[in-house]
Amino acid sequence: NWVGLDVAGSLIVNGTSSTPVRFTSIDDDSVGGDTNGDGDDTHPTTGDWGSISVNSGGSIDATGLTSTYGYGVNGDTTATQVRVVSSTIDGGISASRAEGSANASRTIEITGNTVRSGAISVQSDNQSTTAVPIKVANNSVTGVSGDHALRIYDQRMQPSNLTGNTATGNTMNTLALSGTIIENWTIPTSGPALLAVNGTSWYGQPIRPAK
Repeated sequence: NWVGLDVAGSLIVNGTSSTPVRFTSIDDDSVGGDTNGDGDDTHPTTGDWGSISVNSGGSIDATGLTSTYGYGVNGDTTATQVRVVSSTIDGGISASRAEGSANASRTIEITGNTVRSGAISVQSDNQSTTAVPIKVANNSVTGVSGDHALRIYDQRMQPSNLTGNTATGNTMNTLALSGTIIENWTIPTSGPALLAVNGTSWYGQPIRPAK
């Protein structure tokens, strides 16, 4: 199989919780019936297809997306927008933003999602005072093997935009943070264990254990 979707333009997904837009394996007979016409001979497995890859200059604005048996959503450093909201994603969500004022308006919003078998990983090297704040909030992350559940590297981090995330059933039920915090922050007393890390090495010291 190993096909994916490369986005160089704008991908807009307008699903809902009751009627999601589905991306899945051709072996998944639960969506659209027996598409490959082989009865019960094949069954879907993780990695049946690639990812939704948002390339340079491309964008995704997805609400109510269900993406199963693939490798998630990945955004290039110069993608204009990576917005995934109220969706279910297998394989993780990653997005990054390059430095420079020309990239300050590029938005990253990952909120209210169920993410399985892959981490949420965000990196912003942009130090411009006009950079649009990164938002990663109210996500549930499960089934991540050998990695932090959530990783945020941001040169203009606003922790108030990183609240409400949960992590269960992962090798490390952690939210790893790196970069520069530009607002006052009261460390929360609940949620994933918080870890301060060195750059993007993702190894560091606990800020607060899991509660």
